[in-house]
Amino acid sequence: MNHQSKTRWIGVITVAGFLIASYVFARFQGGFASWFIFYASLTFSVYEVMVIINGLLGVQVERRLKKKHFEAGEQVDTVITIKRKYPFPIPWLVVKQNLTAFGSQTVREDRHLVFPWFKLEVTVALSIDGLFRGIYLFEDVQIETGDLFGLIHMRKEISTSGENEILVYPGYQWLPVWSSLGRHGHSSQLVQRSSGDETTVVGARDYVPGDRLSKIHWKASARSSEWKTKEFESHTSQQYMFILDTKKDDYPSSHLVPIFERAVKTAASLCYTSVRNKNPFSLLLTSNPWGEDRKLRLSFSSQEEHLIQSLRSLASVEPSRESMPLSRVIEEQAKNLKRGGTLTCITPVISDRTAHQLFRLVGEQLHIVVFLVTEPAYRDMIRNQAAALIRKGIDVFIIDQDDLRACLVSGSSLTQKEKRGVHE
Repeated sequence: MNHQSKTRWIGVITVAGFLIASYVFARFQGGFASWFIFYASLTFSVYEVMVIINGLLGVQVERRLKKKHFEAGEQVDTVITIKRKYPFPIPWLVVKQNLTAFGSQTVREDRHLVFPWFKLEVTVALSIDGLFRGIYLFEDVQIETGDLFGLIHMRKEISTSGENEILVYPGYQWLPVWSSLGRHGHSSQLVQRSSGDETTVVGARDYVPGDRLSKIHWKASARSSEWKTKEFESHTSQQYMFILDTKKDDYPSSHLVPIFERAVKTAASLCYTSVRNKNPFSLLLTSNPWGEDRKLRLSFSSQEEHLIQSLRSLASVEPSRESMPLSRVIEEQAKNLKRGGTLTCITPVISDRTAHQLFRLVGEQLHIVVFLVTEPAYRDMIRNQAAALIRKGIDVFIIDQDDLRACLVSGSSLTQKEKRGVHE
């Protein structure tokens, strides 16, 4: 455990000067009053020396986290326990911790004032909220204390044992409307089920527009004030391949951050929904389509561990000009999908070469889905591009809001009127 101490010596010099002055005054002046002032100063100086010696002597710090994985915007709560060996009275204690974003100079700070006095153990609850997605490291805990009169200030930095790293995932949503869209023809079956797939009711979920009346969970709806839909056990084993376009040049420079963050949220939501539906999936980033060490083979899984690994990759992903073109990743990786699998691309733009690759895959009996991530102001610019994909049997969804469920329910995929305009 590393310790770094620092004392503000201005107060020490002030106390020493006052003691020397009172002694000189008592020697030259004499009398009861002058010597009383000296002995009072001496008592005061002894207290200050004891504060310097014992104030932070033998202090141990322990940091506890309720969990190490958080969602973007979620509050990070920590509990810091300070233990001392000697019951020397400490009138006040300031505890401060810093949280630094991995690979940058971004720092979030939180501090708390406590009054321990004779307590040998003090517990402090600290919290930091509004964190952006990423990997964060806790710095050493800083403890500051001093005397009762505010003349002596001491500060010590103490490193805590255990894990000091936390992971903040991007925001994600469960997308139950996928099944509804597939059953009612608004898109091809993104979640494919046969009539025998829905056999066992495992729970109830909130009703979403498009759910059939035969699927209404009447008992659950009666117990609450909202409509509920039956949730069935899924027996599908369809594979999903999600490809997130991270090439910086594909994103409009004026809205790079909001559109890219919306794309990351879309990818995270697709992964989460796949695991919840027990559908094996694989997530590829065009900045590193072969995995963390660029040697991992493509793998499909519906396990929680696979979801955590995917969310970890999304937590630190950034747009890059060195990313591979989306068309090349599709060309090299789509062959790993089994016939009947679903290839999903999350991108702000579809180039001619990418469109050609997708058209070819449709003929190879793969289900193709494209999530075009954009801003409402750019919707008209991608309308013709999206319509050309639809004509070839590709499902297209336009994601121009942060609420992904609203985008799917409201048909942010091309509306029927827009589709008719294409055919005309």
